[in-house]
Amino acid sequence: RRRGGADVRGDRASLPAPDGASAASAPTAADGAVAELPPEDGLPGEFEYRFPPPSEKEYDDEHQYLVPLRYFSDMSDPSRPTDVPYFFHVPRAGGSTVKEVVGKCLGLVQASDVGVRDGHGEDPVLQVRDIKESRYVNVDTTTVPGIQRAAALGLSSSGLADLVVSSYYHESAGLYDLDHQGRAFIIFRDPVQRATSMYWYRIEEVGDLDRSVSIEDYAQGNGIENNWMCRFIANRMTGELTKDDLEEAKEILRTKFLVGFVDDLDESLHRIMKYAGWKYKDDSTERMKQEDCVKDLAAHGTNANPTEYELPKRGSQAHALISWQTQFDSKLYSYAKELFEKQTKEWGTKERKKELKKRKKKGVARLDG
Repeated sequence: RRRGGADVRGDRASLPAPDGASAASAPTAADGAVAELPPEDGLPGEFEYRFPPPSEKEYDDEHQYLVPLRYFSDMSDPSRPTDVPYFFHVPRAGGSTVKEVVGKCLGLVQASDVGVRDGHGEDPVLQVRDIKESRYVNVDTTTVPGIQRAAALGLSSSGLADLVVSSYYHESAGLYDLDHQGRAFIIFRDPVQRATSMYWYRIEEVGDLDRSVSIEDYAQGNGIENNWMCRFIANRMTGELTKDDLEEAKEILRTKFLVGFVDDLDESLHRIMKYAGWKYKDDSTERMKQEDCVKDLAAHGTNANPTEYELPKRGSQAHALISWQTQFDSKLYSYAKELFEKQTKEWGTKERKKELKKRKKKGVARLDG
């Protein structure tokens, strides 16, 4: 099933790190994603394509925190048919919309929490289930025990899932191996907006937060998450976060993730599809339906807060308190914006690439002036 289905791996090979380069940044396979071999059987114009074989990554002492994540492919690695896309779901940051796009619009198979409904979390073998116009593998990748079960059943090597969805990034590393690597992406949302959305979601939808708890009380520690994104990416779940934790989170983000944004969702979805190797159907009518479906969800989303609410205004106590609780997330968010622009060259739409070129030309013109 995996994007073409054929095993196109070549013979094992690896290259040493170039002079002056750290092992963390060294290429892990021969340069280039595809190699052309001479025509076989004397037939002109016929080529056999092979991908450079995957090889175990090695890291220097400074980057040992990347070792447990080595089976998540690097952004610099070539895309392989055996890769399994991985969506690191940040709560209240467009995750439901992304899942709807994947299942409803593109018709792809997901591994999330839906496939274990009706007692299928105890199934002895993996299978794909049809549930509400979408398809799911009978695993639950939204819990640690569920991830462990999925790994034991060989989820990534089964080829059944087109996408794995989870908020447990480090634990999800156990789903992958050298020959079936995770290809990760993430959607960001402004941390203050996300925290405010979570506050109202817990009051209106979940019901685990009493209405008597004001947003100021919430932000003072009565239920608010403290720098959720930085903690879950750096795997620093307890204790005070440090600058080193932030720098590790930044490096993981830079090397391992395609980034997208809730407030730029149409562009982000285009990049995700390109990065994951997902394509619209060839039939023009079906393709148009899929494109319209994606555009509609990008514009209107799904699982939005049921009631409108106001964001805390800058200068207010609520805004100051939430900003303090999300100070590392805010720095990570700003860094993600930088990465998003850098990733435009390879993954952006034609329109966004043109905009980037124009901005760069204007910048050069200002410097020359």
